[in-house]
Amino acid sequence: MDAAQSRMGTEHAILVNAPEPGSRPFFVNLPGEAVSASGAIAMSARRTLEIPPRSSMAASGSQRVVIGKLIAHSEPFYPAEARRRGIEGSVELRARVGRTGGVIAVTPVSGPSLLYPAAANAVREWRYEPTYVNGDPAETFADVTIVFRLH
Repeated sequence: MDAAQSRMGTEHAILVNAPEPGSRPFFVNLPGEAVSASGAIAMSARRTLEIPPRSSMAASGSQRVVIGKLIAHSEPFYPAEARRRGIEGSVELRARVGRTGGVIAVTPVSGPSLLYPAAANAVREWRYEPTYVNGDPAETFADVTIVFRLH
């Protein structure tokens, strides 16, 4: 176990059974979390981890997953044009979190198009502790919801 894993402790660890060799990978949905909230912006995220099939050499299907938590985030600015037009609502994004914990891609899923750029730019700055599967860093996904509200 390295320093990052020992800092996190066991409260962020789970055991999963990897699929049989030749099977399709499956996804583990991790608990959702509220990120922050203010009068105009509320943010939440739910992470997902892909578990690939184990190799034919692996004796056990159990894998220890140490879940990296969100350690830094930024809030979006409410776009002036959206404010002027009275546009508010929820923007849903899918972020790919790399092995080192940085966000490496953000894809809009739904919501008002005028709010996408502000939401995506903010999420690109988020930073997670790395997630480990059997001691190896792994990519995860974060389904992020950002709610924009006019006062």
